[in-house]
Amino acid sequence: SDYYNDYFGEPLAVYSTIRVVDRETFSQEFRFAQQATDKLNYVVGLYYQDNQYDYENYTSLGPDHPFTLAGVWGPEGLPLYADGSQDAEAYAVFAEGNYNLTDAMRITLGIRYSDEEKDFDLLPLGFPEEGRAVNDDSWDDVTYRAGIDYALGDNMMAYFTYATGFKSGGFNEQAGSTIGAETPYDPEEADSFELGLKSDLFDNTLRLNLAAFYVEYTDLQLDGVVPIDQAPGQESRVTNAAEVNAYGVEADMLWLITDQLTIDGTIGYLDSEYDDFDCNLPGDDVDGLVDCTNLDVKRSPEWTGSVGATFNIPVEQWGGGLDLNANGTYTDEFYNDVPNTVASMHEDVWLLNASISYTTENQNVRVSIFGRNLTDEEYQTSGLGVANLWSFSTYGNPETYGIEVDVRF
Repeated sequence: SDYYNDYFGEPLAVYSTIRVVDRETFSQEFRFAQQATDKLNYVVGLYYQDNQYDYENYTSLGPDHPFTLAGVWGPEGLPLYADGSQDAEAYAVFAEGNYNLTDAMRITLGIRYSDEEKDFDLLPLGFPEEGRAVNDDSWDDVTYRAGIDYALGDNMMAYFTYATGFKSGGFNEQAGSTIGAETPYDPEEADSFELGLKSDLFDNTLRLNLAAFYVEYTDLQLDGVVPIDQAPGQESRVTNAAEVNAYGVEADMLWLITDQLTIDGTIGYLDSEYDDFDCNLPGDDVDGLVDCTNLDVKRSPEWTGSVGATFNIPVEQWGGGLDLNANGTYTDEFYNDVPNTVASMHEDVWLLNASISYTTENQNVRVSIFGRNLTDEEYQTSGLGVANLWSFSTYGNPETYGIEVDVRF
């Protein structure tokens, strides 16, 4: 895929990037599942994935760049080049089983072994060929899951699960230095606990699910802009926060009020914090690591929610039905970057949407007319400050209307 970025959106030749990326992915999974006895069922499997990418980066600091105007380099600006590649292979073997202790109580046990290897090379932006970084590394881990659920009746179940998680380490394809490119970041690990209730109430007209969770992350992987080691300047790198703790509650419901009217809704509360984390704040030098546990964890809104209603109108002359839908989603404010810069803040926002859809009787064709973000809210979806000079920001789509056609074969 090829794409071009003009980060200023102004008639000034300041900074632009063209990236040419070629990615290939292959994955295969084999599973064997069996109902071994009237109380025991299980599944075992193997998984393999291979990801390869090659990319080239053409960046221009143009004639209107402040350094060009100051005569630091020639009047045409400064063209820069970078390229890199990576081959990542992942293997896994897993097993999980469910055993009915009684007619109402069931336990679940699962285990997975994961192994990932990465071969990486990168010529950082603007470096000569002798500055190319080449390295390889591998990571492996054993993760597991244990749970118990108990039927409180024909239509209600309580459950508790404990699980561990693993996300392999890697290399920084956006690094701006040789040492930054050849130094891998560490794997991320997690321990999670969840207690919940699933239910179908009032003659199966109301589905209500509740859950409370606690997650402890070790070496959480965070992407950001940090000072270059042993040199002036900054670069984009993934770093590891020492520990992050998060807990919260979630609820979702689906209520069939009549044969034609359905109401749905969700709500979520999240409290996350750094337990141990040192980082570089904007303006710090290479040795400027400070205690960052007081910062908000990036992209972690405290409250989220949604509410919607759908009214179905049968269309007898055509068969099928017409669905009239209106819904809204709420996201609390949060920061998009590690140092919590104002430029990266996602303000709290309600997004209102609506649609009219016709679905054929056999469910194979669905035609929809939709409107999204009907109040034309302006909100940031991502943001990253660079060297206290500017911020890369992406905003959500404005008020949008369109037609969609879905066909199933």
